[in-house]
Amino acid sequence: MIRASLLATALLLATTGAHAQDDASLTKEFAGMSAKERSKLAKQEVEEAAKDDAFQAMMAQAEVAFKAGRFVEARQHYADARTRRPLNVYPKVKLEDLDALIAKRAAEAKTAEPAVVDPPPVVLFPISATNTTTVPITTDPSPTPTTIVEKAPVQTITAPVKTANKSVVEVPTIAPLTEGEREYMEGNAKVLEITVAEHKHLAVYKKVKHPWGQVFYFKDGASVGQRVWQARFGAR
Repeated sequence: MIRASLLATALLLATTGAHAQDDASLTKEFAGMSAKERSKLAKQEVEEAAKDDAFQAMMAQAEVAFKAGRFVEARQHYADARTRRPLNVYPKVKLEDLDALIAKRAAEAKTAEPAVVDPPPVVLFPISATNTTTVPITTDPSPTPTTIVEKAPVQTITAPVKTANKSVVEVPTIAPLTEGEREYMEGNAKVLEITVAEHKHLAVYKKVKHPWGQVFYFKDGASVGQRVWQARFGAR
């Protein structure tokens, strides 16, 4: 689920306390820029991104894959969006979050998997010495002793082979959306999220208000105009 609007770009780029090296981590074009120049460029990027249908489609596809737990697919869509609009900070932030999440899941799965224990060796009892019994023949006054050789039976005992029980790493399921509304903070922005049924599916609307007064609206992760929101929810 997209947890921040594209207006987070303006907030991050226009912050006067940002260092030059932080701007350079986004693109080399920010190196040496003043806070005013960064703010102007950020505002321009927000306006252009809202009109870029291909960019909005990439972000929406990434969000759908993320909700379904397909993190590798989601990362690819965010990478495509990052390539299309390198000045937009939101795909960059999502890529960093996904890389950390994927690495964490891999580490947890490796830790949870038990070590494979080799089965114990098969143990055979040693064969005892041959028992020799001499049986005299009484009918003959001078018999030649007859030697009967009795061999001890060979017993073979095979120790049970135990195999390690490998634990199964459970992947958390994604809870289905339900109708309703909630308010929460994303950074310094206040978000009102309303989920409603539309045309046999659930649509997610968001109203994102930033501390400097600007308000933006989204439907299912895509930017929409204020009129779309007011037509559905009035002045809320």
